[in-house]
Amino acid sequence: MKEKVRINLKNIFNRHFEQIKNTTFSDFIDRILGNNSEAYNLNSGTMGNLYDDEELSKLKNLKQSKKLNELYDSVIGKLNPEYTASENFKIGILNSLEIIKNKINIEKKGFENQIIFIEYDYDPFACFCGFGPGNYPILEEPKYIDFNYSEELFNGAGEISYAEFWKEKIEFDEMLSEMDEDIELGDLIFNTEIYDHLKSAYKFKTDLMLFEAFDQISLDCFKGVPIKLPLFIYSNEHDCEVMNVYVYE
Repeated sequence: MKEKVRINLKNIFNRHFEQIKNTTFSDFIDRILGNNSEAYNLNSGTMGNLYDDEELSKLKNLKQSKKLNELYDSVIGKLNPEYTASENFKIGILNSLEIIKNKINIEKKGFENQIIFIEYDYDPFACFCGFGPGNYPILEEPKYIDFNYSEELFNGAGEISYAEFWKEKIEFDEMLSEMDEDIELGDLIFNTEIYDHLKSAYKFKTDLMLFEAFDQISLDCFKGVPIKLPLFIYSNEHDCEVMNVYVYE
């Protein structure tokens, strides 16, 4: 099962990374400009191009920003195979396990833990949520799943920091959001197909590094947590679909 999780994560990551791995920021903007298809305008009730002339002009002007070009190169660079933050993730996991063990020892709920969600929200920090036994799947794509929420052992415990890995990506997004408030260029870009590839590549590289981190942590490190095997570990953004990142068999 563990190997299947790794293969699934790598397949999804590669699918998105292949779309952007050799691109510059200029290429990125050109892909957006080249997708100016017809769309229905709710305000006018008529058909028109997705971007008007002013939006097109301002999108083109973004290519002249030295800072955005440099940030984009750094963002893509961190998606390459040579970059990893798995050691930092490993430290976060081990520290979180100590917090979880202490919480379980104090509360003594008597449940067995068979599923853990590593959940993040807007900020680049993830926490642990653990629940009881159930029929848990190995997913090929992110999905919503049923889980035994009635047997909650811990929720919002511990922390893994994604900040170092996400740093340039966050700065890139913030700069795009602030470029032109009247037109909201950031929103135009964030809703595009190529930006979705970029965002998804970051998500699944994060998941792959979580896999690497857990793969360096033996099940003995969970001693003090009442485990039912196999132990399924998923990653998700709050209230969003989940994806396997590891399984202890």
